[in-house]
Amino acid sequence: MAKGDDALRRKRNKANRKKERDSSAKVSSRVAAIIASKKRRKSGKRRMCEGMCFSLPTPEDPFNNRHDKKNFKRKGRKNKIPSQEDEEDFVKGEGAALGNEKQSSNLENENVKVVDFMDDEEGLVISVNDMDQKCVVDPEEKVQVIEKEAGKDILETSGACSSIEQIAWIVSIAADTIARKEKEGQSFASPFLLFLVPSQEKAAKVRSICKPLKALGIHTVSIHPGASLDHQIQGLKSCEPEFLVSTPERLLELVTSKAIDISGVSLLVVDGLKPLSNGGFSDMIKSIRKSILGNPLTVVFDDCFSHTSVPLVQNLLLGSAFRLSLNDAITSLSSCIIQSVNVCASEEEKLSKCIQILDEAYCNKLYSQPLKVLYICGKGSKLRDLVTALKVKDYSISTGPSCTISNFENSKKKPPVSMIKVDQISTANLEEYEIVIIPSFELPIDCYVHVLTKMARHTVNGVLHSFVTKENSALAGPLIEILEQCGQAVPEALRYL
Repeated sequence: MAKGDDALRRKRNKANRKKERDSSAKVSSRVAAIIASKKRRKSGKRRMCEGMCFSLPTPEDPFNNRHDKKNFKRKGRKNKIPSQEDEEDFVKGEGAALGNEKQSSNLENENVKVVDFMDDEEGLVISVNDMDQKCVVDPEEKVQVIEKEAGKDILETSGACSSIEQIAWIVSIAADTIARKEKEGQSFASPFLLFLVPSQEKAAKVRSICKPLKALGIHTVSIHPGASLDHQIQGLKSCEPEFLVSTPERLLELVTSKAIDISGVSLLVVDGLKPLSNGGFSDMIKSIRKSILGNPLTVVFDDCFSHTSVPLVQNLLLGSAFRLSLNDAITSLSSCIIQSVNVCASEEEKLSKCIQILDEAYCNKLYSQPLKVLYICGKGSKLRDLVTALKVKDYSISTGPSCTISNFENSKKKPPVSMIKVDQISTANLEEYEIVIIPSFELPIDCYVHVLTKMARHTVNGVLHSFVTKENSALAGPLIEILEQCGQAVPEALRYL
């Protein structure tokens, strides 16, 4: 280098830095960060889309080993979209060992864009394809379930808090959505992702996963009681985060003092209902949810199978919900389904209560419209009396395992009621029914478990009503065991039987 070139280079760099300072002073810190991240993406070996998807694996390179090479062999034909039957499937089975070769063999559809952050060797692979369809792949069973309705809320009922892989999946999807929306010219006045956690330790864990995204212009702020309130308020003033990780009590303090606006949150994650259901956290979460306008996509990790957490889940998941579980335990599959057991002294009392429950259910605004109710009648029950009583109340009746609600949508009567016999349970489609009523508990306990784990698969408002008398005392013991296992209330009259 000739003499004086070094001095000229320093002079040019100084002028460039001054020019950048003058230009960045005209915009906010968040916009400046976005501009800087785009410049980094242009200067590096990135894809042309300038979106977050450059950091995600592809079907041709699922483990992102060759992200800087351009010798991919792309296939022209894509597989067709899964049928309606795939939409109704439910993932079962425990997490299994997962290797790189096994993962690649499961990705059979060419239009699947996999988000794979699994450092551990257990769990499910959860991906999103080009049509924003959520895909769940069980590595052991080799089953891929595709949920077409990307706007559905998600209830994870495996009985544990979120894992590192699940957090990484949520964060990557949120980051990809932010980049796509900003490319379309949209902006976010509030944090895009709100991640509610039960403790400071979990907040630090979530933030550590989100921290690498800071280099890409996506900031994450962790709020918890471990730091002073004034310090966190000053930090929020200097930074407009895209991701907000917080404990409920500290976030409610900041929202009440108007230190942060969460009205525009698009993705809400509630992690760990067991600690959040106690100590007044439930009321705090309800207040936080009221501060969010609209209907954000909500993901709830349910690690509490007690009936006391059901009202909180119902407050969070207002619409239809898609259930995910890594195991087929009764407690997981029956999560958020209330089991109500009524001990009656006579057949007349059972019939009266069966009609009363139905009338109250249709007056309850908690359920969707039209409400879907199913009666399961035993062979020895007074089926004719029940049908007559329902018709007197002006209810429409549909019988048999193939009964559908759509047949009565245009009826001028009250919403329809479906009715099947015990021997038709195995062939009936139970997942669409929010309320199931067993007027006479004459079915085997295995059939009761089948109904409990198959009903109300797309809602968190499911209720299973059962009516027992002294004649059913032999089934009282097994029924009590199931109620206690699922964290349900056991009536004293049932214990007396």
